Amino acid sequence: MLKSIALIIVSVMNLATTPQTPAKISSPVVETSMSKSELGDLQEKQVHFPNGDHYWSKRIDFTASSAKRFRFTWVIEGKNGTFRYLDRQQGKAAWKTIPLQNPLPKATGFITTDKTSTILSSPAFYREQTHETIYDLSSQASPVSVQETKHGYALTYSYPIEKQTTAEVWALQSPATLIDWKQPDLNVIWSGLDMHENQKWLAKGFYVKSPSTYRPTGKNVYWRIPDNYLAASFIKTGGSRAADDLGWVMLQTALSAQTKAGYWKSGPCSTWLLNDYNIGCGFYDTRFNTDLAELLLRGYQKYQERQFLQATLTYSHYLFKHIDQEKIVIKQGDRQGWLVPDYGYEGKHKQSNASLNHMLQEVNYLYRLYLQTQEEKCKLYAERILEGIRLLGTKWIRSDGNLHYAYLPDGKIGMQDYPYLTYNDLLETQSLLQRVYGQKDPVLQRLMDAKKKWMDAHGVTGYRVQESKNDVAVDVDH
Repeated sequence: MLKSIALIIVSVMNLATTPQTPAKISSPVVETSMSKSELGDLQEKQVHFPNGDHYWSKRIDFTASSAKRFRFTWVIEGKNGTFRYLDRQQGKAAWKTIPLQNPLPKATGFITTDKTSTILSSPAFYREQTHETIYDLSSQASPVSVQETKHGYALTYSYPIEKQTTAEVWALQSPATLIDWKQPDLNVIWSGLDMHENQKWLAKGFYVKSPSTYRPTGKNVYWRIPDNYLAASFIKTGGSRAADDLGWVMLQTALSAQTKAGYWKSGPCSTWLLNDYNIGCGFYDTRFNTDLAELLLRGYQKYQERQFLQATLTYSHYLFKHIDQEKIVIKQGDRQGWLVPDYGYEGKHKQSNASLNHMLQEVNYLYRLYLQTQEEKCKLYAERILEGIRLLGTKWIRSDGNLHYAYLPDGKIGMQDYPYLTYNDLLETQSLLQRVYGQKDPVLQRLMDAKKKWMDAHGVTGYRVQESKNDVAVDVDH
């Protein structure tokens, strides 16, 4: 399935040449509360980090309407405040720093005073719809107002009070510097992290604009995607205190959306999945799910958070079940491999296509999980999928040198591949094969060489030029 995937590829320097086990890390303390008023239901979340940082979010679901406006007010300590934000006017993005004064631009902002460092969300206002989607109404929220006080600044969010709408705000605060803007790489990294326009970070998770093939859809419709591109940058790239804090918060938030079966549903209906495969709303997307499961594994390695490990292990069992039930068996003489359909659904449905990039990510995830847990089943299933890819060999290569996207239910190979996503996946697979077996795969190398030649001939940039080496092994009892 062709989707618009925002990928931020950043090279990370690995300071260790051998896996190391980090020191034990204390878990953040999470507090949640709910209260009711005549206007609506208020939900609050507080996350207190061992390093002294503090994340909080406030959300009110209005159950009544009023001509008045609802206000959130909170105080930032310190003087000489500044507000740093990404100005995206006229299609260009540029960092701007202005005095912390009234009113603030409607943007995710980075506030600095002589006492604190804060990341402040843009005002979020929306109406929840069916199938884990929202209709964005943020244009109706007022810009954040600023009032200088004796000890700091009072910041106020103002929203319309309209029944069946929701208002939200979140912030991350620290007595230390959250992001060192003197590091040029961090300016580049954070300029690509959209938290309030085409993507939104909200109390229930990560949302992106709904594709035209999804229902519901529309200019202002966003859906909660199982994957999280922001968390991917925070976990894989890091580089700042803010990334470490927000990465943990986002992974912890994702846990509540995991089903009892072990996966994360794509809530909306996809018209082409429904028409072609009878796959309805609330389907299972192997790429989005496996991406998130890999992040949870990396999150466990980074934070030593047991609940992240348990969540990814639970998902792996569901992935095994999906493979067992849906797999396409490819045979060639005595050799046998598997291709894994991209989608699953709890209702009766037809077998879907099996995309090369989806399967490579499954292979990569299972090898990573094997390296972490030494669970042989992970390696066995990864080998079976890899063998299925190998048995098709150069059939994956199109006549123009690009790669085909997927193996189709009718036995043909076709569809348009992404510009460079599959190449990055292949590079990662080769790196993992080197770690597990001490050698790379020649069939995959031929696919990589063909894709690389096609990318260079067509001016495609942004693909990875080196293998990922920033992995840390952590001992685990399971």
